[in-house]
Amino acid sequence: MAPLAMNNDQFINDQPTKEANKPPLVLVKETLTQQICTLLKSRILNGELVAGNRIWAVDLAKTLGVSIAPVKEALLILCGEGLINNIPRRGSVIRTFSLEEMHELYDVRRLLEIEALEIMFRKKRISNEFCAELTTINQRIGKLCHDGDFTNRSLAFELDWQFHQRFMQNCGHGLLIELYSRLNTQAQIIRYASWNIGPRGTKTVDEHEAIISSLRKRNLSEAKKSVTAHLGSIIRDFDDAIGADENTDMGLAVNANTPPAGRSQTTLADSL
Repeated sequence: MAPLAMNNDQFINDQPTKEANKPPLVLVKETLTQQICTLLKSRILNGELVAGNRIWAVDLAKTLGVSIAPVKEALLILCGEGLINNIPRRGSVIRTFSLEEMHELYDVRRLLEIEALEIMFRKKRISNEFCAELTTINQRIGKLCHDGDFTNRSLAFELDWQFHQRFMQNCGHGLLIELYSRLNTQAQIIRYASWNIGPRGTKTVDEHEAIISSLRKRNLSEAKKSVTAHLGSIIRDFDDAIGADENTDMGLAVNANTPPAGRSQTTLADSL
C-alpha cells in the first residue's frame, strides 16, 4: 500500500473548507492516531509546517479519509508534546516560542546532551564508526555552505536535526533519547522560524567538528565544552538577531514566510 501522504493546502487555511478534493487514503501499520502524529511531525521537521500555521481538524480528517476522532487525538498528543497549541473555534496552530522559552529549551538540550556524553564515556560507547557517522552528516552540511551561510537552509536544518539525534542515540538511554527527541523537534520549529537569524553555515560545521574531534580523542572535558559552546553560540545569535526582549515571539518577530535560497515559497497560510 502507498504510504500516508497529504496535500497541506487542503487543511491549513484561514477558514475550514466544506469538502476535500483528495480521495481517501488507506492507512496501514500504526494506529490512525500514531500515523497522523508521525505525518504531522514529519511536516514540521521538513519545514512544510512552520510556527503560526493553522491546522483544521475537519479538513485534515477529510483529506486523509478518516473520522475526526483520531485526528483530534493526534492533535491533543502533539499539543502535549509542545508542538502545537489548540485554540477553541480557531483550530490548532503550530507553536510559536518567546525568546525566554527558546532559552529554556536550549538550556535543557544542553543538560541532556551533557548527560548523554557522561553515559557514552562511562559505558565506553564512543566508537570510530560513531564518529564517522557524525562526520558524514556534518560533511553533508558543509557542502551546503557558501559565503558563511547555507545554500539550502531547509536541507541543512534537517541534517542538523539528524546530527543531534544520532549523537543522542549513541548513549543508549531510552528515556533520555525520548525526552531529547521531543525537544529537538520543538527546536526544529525554532530553526524554521529563524530564516533571518543570519549566516550560521560555517559556524555550525565548525562547532560540530569541534564536538566530533573531542569524541575522537575520547576527551570528556573537551566534549562538554564543545557541546556547551555550540548551543551557547546558537542562543547568542538569536539574541543578536532578534534582541533580548523576553516577550518577543519567535513565530512573529522573525519572518517565517520568507524562505531562504534553496526553499521555494510555500502556499501555507500564515493565519496569525
